[in-house]
Amino acid sequence: MNKSNAIFRVSLMNGLITGIIFCLITAFIYLLDINMFSSLVVPIGIWILNLCIVIVAMILSIKKVRETVIDQSLNYGNRFLTGLIVGIIAAWVSGIFSYLLFQIIDPEWMLLQIEGMADMLINMGLSEDDAYAQVDDAKEGLEPAKQFLSGFVYAPAFYIVVSLIVSAFVKEKKAAEIETN
Repeated sequence: MNKSNAIFRVSLMNGLITGIIFCLITAFIYLLDINMFSSLVVPIGIWILNLCIVIVAMILSIKKVRETVIDQSLNYGNRFLTGLIVGIIAAWVSGIFSYLLFQIIDPEWMLLQIEGMADMLINMGLSEDDAYAQVDDAKEGLEPAKQFLSGFVYAPAFYIVVSLIVSAFVKEKKAAEIETN
């Protein structure tokens, strides 16, 4: 199979799977009514979990593409592109799901979550005025235009960086082939 077909097919499939995993995590949080802003541990933990998931998906995708192509070799650019497509597709799938859930299905849930953020910030030592200013800023971030910008512009920019790093650590060829050449 030629490299561009393999890159697109594998990346698209793994990006969709990763995006669905992100959607399931979001649905799990929503269904269990986990307060995202009860402490910093919850959002940071979820962010780290999502980052680990996408890194694993990128690595598996790059290795799958490398095994699929005829010469079983992928240069840095192709490894980067494979990882980038996985990240972007996952972000878009997750972004669309989150938009539907928090803007159409249950827009009040996220507002309640953000209201709880003020208490967390005050408990961390922030003044009430500053805490409620942060809450107001967070509410502005829920506007559809800002969610679109976040999901379709900022997330891909983040995955460019992640894919650049991941691609640097995945070998061009399998270890066994490097030793025989």
